[in-house]
Amino acid sequence: MVRKRSYEELEKYARGLEAECNRLATVEAELKRSLRFTESLLMAIPTPVFFKDEKGRYQGCNPAFTEMMGVTSEELKGKTVHELWPGEQAEVYHQMDLQLMGNRGRQIYEFEVTDKNGITRPVVFYKSVYHDEHGKVAGLVGGFVDLTERRRAEGELLVFFAMSLDMLCIADINTASFVKVSPSFTETLGYTEEELLGRPFTEFIHPEDVERTLAVVEECLKRGEKVFNFRNRYRLKSGEYRWLNWVSHPLPEKGLTYAVAHDITDEIQAGEALRSQRDLLNSLFDNLLLGVTVWDAEGRLLMMNKGFIELTGYTEEDIQNLDDWFPRAYPDPEYRSTVVADWEAVRGSKEAVREFRIVCKTGSVKEMEFRATFLRDGRALVTLADITDRKRAREELEASHHLLRSILDAVPDLLFVVDRDFNILFSNDKVLNCHQTASGNGGNRCHSRFPSLVGPCEDCNAKVVFESGESVEREMLNPADGRVQEVRAFPIRNTAGEVVQVVEHVRDLTELVRTREESLRRQQFLESLLYHAPDAIVTLDPEHRVIGWNPGAVRMFGYETEEAMGQQLDDLVARGEHHVEAGAKTRQVLSGRRVEAFETVRYKKDGTPLRVIAAGSPIMQNGVLTGVVAVYTDITERVRAETALRESEERFRTLVEESPLGIALMATDGRFLYTSPRFLKMFGYTMEEIPTRHDWFQATFPGESQRDKGYDLWITELDQALEGQALSRMFVATCKDGSQKDIHLRLVRMANADQLVICEDITEKTKLERQFQQAQKFEAIGTLAGGIAHDFNNLLMGIQGRASLILADLPASHPHVEHLRAMEDHVRSASDLTRQLLGFARGGKYEVKPTDVNGLLVETADMFGRTRKEIRIHKKTSPRPLTAEVDRRQIEHVLLNLFVNAWQAMPGGGDLYLETDAISLDNNGALPYEVPPGSYARISVIDTGIGMDEETRQRIFDPFFTTKEMGRGTGLGLASAYGIIKNHGGFITVYSEVDHGTVFRIHLPLTQKEPGREISVEGRLQKGTETVLLVDDEAMILSVGRAMLEKLGYRVIVAGSGEEALQILSEKGAEIDLVVLDLIMPGMSGSQAFDRIREMLPGMRVLLSSGYAVNGQAQEALNKGCDGFIQKPFDLIQLAEKLRTVLK
Repeated sequence: MVRKRSYEELEKYARGLEAECNRLATVEAELKRSLRFTESLLMAIPTPVFFKDEKGRYQGCNPAFTEMMGVTSEELKGKTVHELWPGEQAEVYHQMDLQLMGNRGRQIYEFEVTDKNGITRPVVFYKSVYHDEHGKVAGLVGGFVDLTERRRAEGELLVFFAMSLDMLCIADINTASFVKVSPSFTETLGYTEEELLGRPFTEFIHPEDVERTLAVVEECLKRGEKVFNFRNRYRLKSGEYRWLNWVSHPLPEKGLTYAVAHDITDEIQAGEALRSQRDLLNSLFDNLLLGVTVWDAEGRLLMMNKGFIELTGYTEEDIQNLDDWFPRAYPDPEYRSTVVADWEAVRGSKEAVREFRIVCKTGSVKEMEFRATFLRDGRALVTLADITDRKRAREELEASHHLLRSILDAVPDLLFVVDRDFNILFSNDKVLNCHQTASGNGGNRCHSRFPSLVGPCEDCNAKVVFESGESVEREMLNPADGRVQEVRAFPIRNTAGEVVQVVEHVRDLTELVRTREESLRRQQFLESLLYHAPDAIVTLDPEHRVIGWNPGAVRMFGYETEEAMGQQLDDLVARGEHHVEAGAKTRQVLSGRRVEAFETVRYKKDGTPLRVIAAGSPIMQNGVLTGVVAVYTDITERVRAETALRESEERFRTLVEESPLGIALMATDGRFLYTSPRFLKMFGYTMEEIPTRHDWFQATFPGESQRDKGYDLWITELDQALEGQALSRMFVATCKDGSQKDIHLRLVRMANADQLVICEDITEKTKLERQFQQAQKFEAIGTLAGGIAHDFNNLLMGIQGRASLILADLPASHPHVEHLRAMEDHVRSASDLTRQLLGFARGGKYEVKPTDVNGLLVETADMFGRTRKEIRIHKKTSPRPLTAEVDRRQIEHVLLNLFVNAWQAMPGGGDLYLETDAISLDNNGALPYEVPPGSYARISVIDTGIGMDEETRQRIFDPFFTTKEMGRGTGLGLASAYGIIKNHGGFITVYSEVDHGTVFRIHLPLTQKEPGREISVEGRLQKGTETVLLVDDEAMILSVGRAMLEKLGYRVIVAGSGEEALQILSEKGAEIDLVVLDLIMPGMSGSQAFDRIREMLPGMRVLLSSGYAVNGQAQEALNKGCDGFIQKPFDLIQLAEKLRTVLK
């Protein structure tokens, strides 16, 4: 059995846990400061943003503001809008800023600004105030969005409707009348817009189509169903009817439909004409001389004309499908297989032309030309023409042509014939080989084979022959390929002696000319190479004297050519020990042996040393040395660069090894080529323990899914990644010591296919991000809960008010009284639920009064103890008075929540220790809890129950989180307790350990005010005769409120908005004694209405009423002198008492 700790042990343990909590809270505060810093990065957003102080002076702006307005942040700072952009609008804009800072809300309005180019732009401003650490308005932050493009788009939409060629209209589907029509609509029908708008469209529809049209309106458009391709006839102003095709898009919630119509009269008339043409085509089909057949996709014969029967002898009874046709027309199996294969091959094309030999029904054989056209639906249209005679003549012509072609091709040179239009009539294959752009032998003009020519060339040989009638012989350059040719052209005359054609004979001389020119070019190339080479190239005679000194040698060594010629090379460029070395190399090359490239030092004319690569080669002719070539390459800069590179690599290595990131380089086969010390330290392994990727994954990712995820990143994605592209993944890695870390892994594919691996330990960062997300979730759900509570309180007000009115009219003995009082109890229970929701949402306090914390704790504990006898309650209150400004019922609710949780944690009974004391927090102590420094009352609730683990403790204040079984808890109790304490300016902490109990500590700011006494309200109605103006946007509240006020004897005037209330006060202000004002209303809010009332009638009494608690706008109004606040829902007695209190 586990020994229970004593109270002193628990207290000591709790203090230790509290110290740890303070440390964690400090870390959390640092995180929040970082988050606030992150928010400043929003300055980088692309829309203009600016900041002002509480006097409307600019404090700064973002780059987008500077880009549009042409003013930098430094130029803005300290200046007002009057100084920067003077004019009438400046004062309007400035007053809007002051109004915003007075109301402490948000502003969204449209305005105009003048940009840096002097262009006035419409914009929409978004502004909000920000506060200092004391909650006072410190200034505003704002931004604006350019509306120029949106305004232009709206204008274009109107122009589109006016200029559309389609018939556009908007119609009322309830009255079946036109609301708006486009110009093309009126133009088509011939009516003016006035003659159409507002009139039922059935007046213009053909009588036979009216019923169908109205049925579509009722059955489709009024139900929100779109209508496509509905046709009816409309009467033109001329009396003629036209067919229209409609597409309608209804908006039944607006009672409108948007429709587009097209005039399809011509289309319908064309269809009728098409039917007439079809009859004509059928007649033509049967009377064509060609054979025509139509086949479906499965090869069934669909149609056959008379021409087919006359050509082949086969009828529809003979040919039902292709299986009938192929064996009859092609009885030879081998030939038939060729035809069938060709048919299958061409079926995927659009059309095909083929020539085949068929056997007719009579047994005769005919050559047929088949033309097949394949339609989209799979059908095939096939025509047959008898080409037996034509093919025989063509074969004879081709035989003659082949003979001529053979003769021409036998000529080794180019040979072709052109007519007077320069068409090539005949040519041999040499012409085709020469002119690669040729598309055929005949019918092509000779100059069309040259892309650069649009007509015959100026020196055309054929042209000269046609003009002179004489032969031509000359050498010329072919512009098509740059070849040199010898051309001879001869005339061909007709019987009249006229030159009608020219034959040209061309012989290629290109190779001969090229051989001659190549020798010259080679010599020029070598001389140019020697001249332009960046290296020093020196030629020497057999005595090692300089006889050639190129410009590279001049630049490298500083000697002009005249200075170097005739000198010993070693004396010019070598000194000291290098002169001895140069002499040895010289003797080697003079003996006829090459000196291979080596690195050495040579000197410039001014004595500057150069790092060079030198090489030498003897020039031999018939085994005799005739000279030497020496070549020097300056590598001085390269040597310097290599030295700098080594130093750079050392700096880079230092950077990598000192980096907080783990960095490694991996080969394509998975071997680690390099690992930084930080990489190994991060996981706790040595290089010997994880030499490869496989070893590393096995060690750090023992989970198979994590390991597969890593392999997928490497094997799949990295192989597909581009060079230099980074891939990123998050992993939970297991270190050698068993601890787990969140690792951000980045992979980069290097140019040589190696892989750069970068690991970052983000464990702490991930933890802080989770905490931040939890805070955001809490705030979002809280906002929702507050809205629900407000609306729920308004509903309860209606129920409570009606019940109070009925009770006031019934005697106590009436049988319905018991039910009505039970109803009021239910309303109070529901109201308590909304208090929880508002507390959870930090929705403010209801009735805040200075309260004795000691007495509140004792009274609540005594009330709880009377129902929980199995719990021993120990109370230890502070000897000094502890007074805090709180809503007593809310704090009671918090304490009872904690007491019940403690009781449930001790199912077998136990001890509950309750304590109060005072503590002081300095800046460091208050910072983690986001409260101001000062004195706080501390309430400790300590139980000896089962306790909780750390995971549960971290989530204990989360909304809807509960450890209780289904049906025993909502998860809102501690969440609302947390919100209530935070809303009172305090904080709550929890410390616990499994089997060692739990400690909750509530901290509330102390006040110097004296605690007030609880005053009981008698159950009698306090009536009055004054005039009350009741203001609320809810009709239900106005109705029940008027009835309650009139029941109390008051004269009542109601207003449904803040604007209406101001209008009534301006007219009847002298008659009204009190304004009961709702706080939350659309348009002018209750807070804004209160400010205006104070301006108009400074002495007017105002009682605020709201479903929300006293916070935000309500507290602000009370601080400004509002006469009171009453929380919805309230009964008749509460209302009567509050009214008399305010009116006194």
